[in-house]
Amino acid sequence: MSGLNVGLLAWVTLAWMWTQSAVASKPVIEVSAIEWRPFMSKSYEGGGYCLKATREALKRAGYDMVVHFVPWSRSLSGIKNGIYHLQPAVWYEPSRTEFLTYTQPYGSNKIVLVSRRDQAIKFTEPRKLIGYRIGVARNYSYPPVIMNEPNLIFDLGEDVRTNLRKLQAKRIDVTLGDAAVLRFETQALFDTQDVFFFDENVIEDRPLHMTISKQYKGYEVLRTKLNQSIQSMIEDGTLKSYLQHSPTQ
Repeated sequence: MSGLNVGLLAWVTLAWMWTQSAVASKPVIEVSAIEWRPFMSKSYEGGGYCLKATREALKRAGYDMVVHFVPWSRSLSGIKNGIYHLQPAVWYEPSRTEFLTYTQPYGSNKIVLVSRRDQAIKFTEPRKLIGYRIGVARNYSYPPVIMNEPNLIFDLGEDVRTNLRKLQAKRIDVTLGDAAVLRFETQALFDTQDVFFFDENVIEDRPLHMTISKQYKGYEVLRTKLNQSIQSMIEDGTLKSYLQHSPTQ
């Protein structure tokens, strides 16, 4: 074989190896997930609806991911300082746009009240809740129509489960959250749900987003690509299929 042919073969081989290496080494996104049943849990196949949606969206965008299940407060602080790059399931809170950015919504959550059956509380307007002790979770984003009412009394708890235990023990009068999450957790925590009253009036149908840390280099590019992925998953029925086969149904 001539020297020219040997050189050409070597060049082609190196080019092929570089291409394969580039294909194999996708950017890896560090994802901070929380236990949020029935939408997301490390005990679910594929992590549940939210993580399946996140994984597929990143895959279509050309990224891999590593999942870390952490408490909500650690997830939020990790996004703020760049330890984590993405959160799979977050409601919009404008004050957080200083350190993170939101994708377009890929789902929504119906926010309702749950109270004790012996003191059933129905939502009509925020002023009707004046005088009640309202359990809210630390660093959660709740509907502005509730949080902006100046005369309401809020009792801060660590998470949804904490507030449900406080409600059962009569330490608060009412709490609020996603309807499916509240029903799931009451079933998991208590032998009977007869003590609880689930209001059917929806306070807000809250859009569900993924968030990206602004500490992540290229976060704007990632957001654009994820939005394209989410839109394609809406159009081809992927998200609908994930939801239909999740424990939420």
